[in-house]
Amino acid sequence: MRARLDRAEGVLEIGDRLFLASDALAQWMVASSGNGSDRLWRQLGVLDHPGPFRKLVARERGRGVLKNDDVTLLRVEITASDPSRLVVCR
Repeated sequence: MRARLDRAEGVLEIGDRLFLASDALAQWMVASSGNGSDRLWRQLGVLDHPGPFRKLVARERGRGVLKNDDVTLLRVEITASDPSRLVVCR
């Protein structure tokens, strides 16, 4: 697994967004973003409630493109000030 790990380094700046995902979801994200479009990242960037996230997961599982496994997504946005809200979905 370590041999296949890609690494990068750089400086995080205001406006940057990081997505941390469990293995099944991360695999789907990589496969879905392979066409060069930023549609997936925009879609994931606006999720702010468990309901839409569950619908997205159910839809992609129904299409057979997302493995039926546990899914967790954490979105981190780098801002200049404290966030106006914190949403935690379990």
